[in-house]
Amino acid sequence: FTYVSNAVLATLLAGSRPLRGEVMNVGTGDRTSINDLASSIARACDAAHLAPVHVGTRAGDVRDSLASIDLARSLLGYEPNDDLDAGLRETVDWYREAYASSGNS
Repeated sequence: FTYVSNAVLATLLAGSRPLRGEVMNVGTGDRTSINDLASSIARACDAAHLAPVHVGTRAGDVRDSLASIDLARSLLGYEPNDDLDAGLRETVDWYREAYASSGNS
């Protein structure tokens, strides 16, 4: 999981390098569980008191996400600008402002 500004940064860095056919991950470099993601979303929405409802595990469920960004670091000099919490907060703030300015407050 990552915020769009990190993906944009990596894309701009890749466009400025003479690389061809390289495949690399872009992310924060931090392991994020689905529970961590749910908590981060709740905090960003000022709803930290809400807790997820857990159900049984299903085949194919993802427990957590960690994309190694080592190759992007070494080939692009990539370092993420925004952590997941900051990105979620910025996203929620943008949606709140867009909703309010649309007259739907």
